[in-house]
Amino acid sequence: MRPLTCLSIMTFTALSASAHSADYDLRWAYAADEVFLDGRGERELPAEGLALAGARGEYESLQLVIVPAGEGLRGVRVEFSALGGPGTAQLSAENLSWRQVGYLYCEEHEHYETAGADWYPDPLLEPEACDVAAGDHQPLWITLQIPREHRPGHSAHGPSRGPALLALR
Repeated sequence: MRPLTCLSIMTFTALSASAHSADYDLRWAYAADEVFLDGRGERELPAEGLALAGARGEYESLQLVIVPAGEGLRGVRVEFSALGGPGTAQLSAENLSWRQVGYLYCEEHEHYETAGADWYPDPLLEPEACDVAAGDHQPLWITLQIPREHRPGHSAHGPSRGPALLALR
């Protein structure tokens, strides 16, 4: 009897610490984390970058948090390149998407763990260029769609595989 193979692991390095500009710093958070404008909920970006893994037909997400180094940033956009893997394995850049995490001002609520009036992360906004004010920590929601027909195995992208997986412009 042949074993059933139903899992296709797609692991990629989203960004290495050396890949970003001096104009901003990058942090990250899990998809389920609430990242506030002051940085609560975010994590330091590991030197080796970030990785996502999932099964065929799944969508996997994480938050990439952009923090201006000095002045605010205008017209921030995310561009992806294809993921390259072992041999000729590839995953098109069309399988990656992004959205800006928006904020709502709430004086009273029952949903969030933090009590009191504040700006709370909630809506995912359409992927348009966004501005990030000086001092703000702006999460960008990154999603990887793994096609159902993708063959099982790993697809990775790193510094030795050509251009960066994503570029912030």
